[in-house]
Amino acid sequence: MAALGLGVLPVVDRSDSRYLDGLVTQFDLLEARQKLLEEERRAERVLTLRRLRARSAAVEPPV
Repeated sequence: MAALGLGVLPVVDRSDSRYLDGLVTQFDLLEARQKLLEEERRAERVLTLRRLRARSAAVEPPV
């Protein structure tokens, strides 16, 4: 859409391309992208890191 300078695209029926199902605007696409970004941010907040315990200095490594 951006490459062609179009802000609206028609959505037509596959079986009858003369039938208009609706329109997709650039704002529809931006809204969908915004929802995906919000879901990604929410998923990132849920992740937690576990700390690994350091080995005790009293234990000698195997030879």
